[in-house]
Amino acid sequence: MLLRYFYILLLSGILGSTAPLHGQSKGSFPVDYALPLDVVIDTIEVSSSSEAVDAKYVALLSGLRAGQKISLPGEETSRALKKLWNEKVFADIKLLARETRPGHVALTLQVKERPRLLKPIITGIKKGERDDITDLIKWYRGEVLTEYLMKVTEYRIKDYLADKGFLNPTIDFSTSSDSTMPPNFVNLQIDVQRGQKVKVAGIDIQGNRMMPTSKIRKALKEAIVEMSRVDM
Repeated sequence: MLLRYFYILLLSGILGSTAPLHGQSKGSFPVDYALPLDVVIDTIEVSSSSEAVDAKYVALLSGLRAGQKISLPGEETSRALKKLWNEKVFADIKLLARETRPGHVALTLQVKERPRLLKPIITGIKKGERDDITDLIKWYRGEVLTEYLMKVTEYRIKDYLADKGFLNPTIDFSTSSDSTMPPNFVNLQIDVQRGQKVKVAGIDIQGNRMMPTSKIRKALKEAIVEMSRVDM
């Protein structure tokens, strides 16, 4: 008997839904989203090109298990994929199902991990400022390079520069790698342009009878600095 295959594919940026079947060949059958199949999971495996991926953890996190009855496609597979995407460490996730016998399937979770950080390279500012920022952010080698990590990096750099009076910096991120680096590792290049330093020349306050004018001036200066910071 020919083994039949079908694929549930979730690409980056498509959350909570499944894409149409791709690459059908002899012995395969289409997935009808209006009429999902009720099946039993015989086995579940995890496949990844990265040795750092903990296959047992990924399978456990998905919530799918051998012996479980599910619908294909259905809420169980959609929920499993959402859980994995929520970890924010994968660039791509695919769920493949192969029919082993009528009403039974073997599942394979194919995950592609996001790049890992080898080292940050900061340009555009003085060495002392680079050292200050490095001490402030405390990257570590091998952490997964997520959007959240870069957002935190941007926030802390802008926060640091705001205290120095640079309220409109430009921060650009890029990555680089070469053949001498470990697989799936990249350098995070951070180009920082401080822009013009902002100074408050004066604050004219009129009609105040409630508190010392000096306190109002101080509060307004601090507010101007706070407005320049990034909202996390």
